[in-house]
Order: sequence, then structure tokens, then C-alpha cells
Amino acid sequence: MDKIIEYSAIARIIAKSFTEGLTATEQDVLDAWLADSGHKKLYESLRGRDLAERGQRLSHLKNKERNWRRIRRCTAPATWVRYAAAACVVLAVAGTFFLLRDRDGQAGAPQNVIIVTADGRSVELPPAGTVEFAGQSRAAIARGDGNTLTITAGEVGGSSGAASEEYHTIIIPRGADYRIELADGSVAWLNADTRLRFPVAFGDSCRRVFVEGEACFDVVHTPERPFIVDAGDVRVEVLGTYFGVSAYPADAEVRTTLVCGAVRMVDRTGRMMTLAPDEQAVFDRTTGVMTTQAVDARAQLGWTDNLFVFRNETVEQIMRQLSRWYDVEVAYGGEQVKGLRFTGNFDRSSQLADILAMLSVVYDVEFSLSGNTVTVDMK
Repeated sequence: MDKIIEYSAIARIIAKSFTEGLTATEQDVLDAWLADSGHKKLYESLRGRDLAERGQRLSHLKNKERNWRRIRRCTAPATWVRYAAAACVVLAVAGTFFLLRDRDGQAGAPQNVIIVTADGRSVELPPAGTVEFAGQSRAAIARGDGNTLTITAGEVGGSSGAASEEYHTIIIPRGADYRIELADGSVAWLNADTRLRFPVAFGDSCRRVFVEGEACFDVVHTPERPFIVDAGDVRVEVLGTYFGVSAYPADAEVRTTLVCGAVRMVDRTGRMMTLAPDEQAVFDRTTGVMTTQAVDARAQLGWTDNLFVFRNETVEQIMRQLSRWYDVEVAYGGEQVKGLRFTGNFDRSSQLADILAMLSVVYDVEFSLSGNTVTVDMK
């Protein structure tokens, strides 16, 4: 039996044995698993916990600030929610005993942040240290507490306009996200597998940065110097606001989501759309069509609060996010499975196997792992 399949299947059976009766086949599977003395000891330990009660409480858990942390399928009946929540408890408690224990499966910072300076040098930013820039503008980028980076501008040679043309690139690896404080005091949150080109000192007329990947910005209000985010196919013009841009090269769409303030998204032909809070502009790279839609903006930017927030998203969209965070490749056994849709939230510190197991509970979907590739198929 495949590692992930066995991991999720036995977890579901254990959870079901605590919340309702098992079928004859399920009981046979459980009995075979319990033949191992280590498994039996684990089962007795789990049975000593009030998993049914915990599972019911888990299904109603919510983030006190934003009511996001409920892990459920919106259309599921209450009995399913209790069962699935209990399964999550089993997965959390018993995870290290299952066959995926040899793979960590949890995102962290597998490699350091890379800074590509204006003169072409590639420098790793150490876990605790500073990278200094030389050239027209002297400045440094330093790592603070956690995954926070701060740009400190020094003496600038020539006019500020000249200095603003000296751009550096920060590369965020898969499995990590960072908060970076720009020279003007604006803040950018950079998601996994993202590149940001930025100057160490902004010019007098505008403040421009370039994004490849996904970023969220909290921009200092300076009307005389608009803030511009260039995302390749489109640019986002800002006066002062809180918004997010998703522009991964592999994605078919570029999305701009506004939390508060006002922005306009402009494509290469000059067509523009102005957004109001809780609106999202979507640019289709294939057709060149730009549309807007109403969204829960905070949910769309849940990754800045260490959450995966899925709102009626396809399995293909979900696996694309998981692949960037857990640094795995994804393959599909067929086209049908790609279009299945899911609504729910997961903490990004969760084990990958836990999330896949939950998805396999919701749908007749199975996951297999070979090397660094997760294959998704219908059961």
C-alpha cells in the first residue's frame, strides 16, 4: 500500500472506530494493523483521549480575529464534520508512527534567501547577517527577528532619481515566506518561490518594484510619489493601500486583490481597472481579457497569516500552492481529478501528509508519493 494512502486510510479507520462502528472489512484492516505491538500501544494511547469530543470541538474552532480556522467542507453534514475532525486529531497525534515519518513533509526554510545585486553578484543572506550593496547607492539588507528583512539606505551618490535606477533582486525559496521593509517604510510580504526587484532608494517621481510570484503590500501614503508594482503583463498603481498581487509565471492569470484603499490595474495596452476594497482584478494571460470580481480580500491573502485559505478552488489550484510551499512536484493520473473543488482552511505549518489525508477524506482522491513527486488520481 502506498505510503500516503496507508497513512490516511488507517487514520480514517482509527478515527471512525472512536466515533461510530466499522464495517467488517474496515475491522479486518484495523485488526491486521493492530497485530504490530507498537501500533497496538499507539491505538490504546489514542483511545485514552476523548477524540470524539476533541473532534467535535476541532470542527468548530475558529480564528478569533478573522473566523478562518475552521477546517471543513461547507456543504458537509454535521456527522461528516465530526468524523473528519476526529480523523484530523488522529493524524496530528499519530503522524510520526505512520509510514511517512521518514519524510518531514513540513515547510520551513530549506535554503537561504538569495540577493542578486545590481552588478550581478549572487549573495546568500545568512540566517543572521547583513548584505551590503555598493554602487551609486550604499545600503544594506539585514535579517531581523524571524523572517523579517529590512533595507537600510546609506549615503546616496548623485541624485535620488539616479539611485532609484539601481535595482537589486531578492529571491525567496520554496517553503518559506518573508516580510521585507522597503526604504520608504512600505512593507512587502513575499510568498514562497517569489522574486522582488527593488531599489535601495526610491526616486522623486514614483516608487516602482517588480514582482514575479506572489506578494502583499502595505504602502506608505505619499500622493506625490505613487507606488507601482510591475507584474510583467500588468502593473498596479497605488497611492497608499493594502493589497496583494499574484503573478507566478506558471499561472494562467495575474490577480490583484484590494483589502483597503484604492488601486488600479493596467495591462500592456493601457487598459485599466480601478478596484474598491474586497475586489479582485483578474488578467487572463491567454486571452488578454481583464475582469473584476467580489472576494473576501483577507481570505485571499490568508498566506500572510500562515494559512492556506481555499475558497471553491480546484484540486489543480490547491496542489499548485502546496507544491510551492512543500517543495514537491505534482503529477496527475487523469484530467477529471484536476477539476474537483474544495473549500477549507489549513495551517501552513501542517504536515503535507495531513492536508492530503484530509483531501482524500473529502473526495474519492488518492495520493501517491515517489521521490519528490506527488501523484493525484481518482480512487
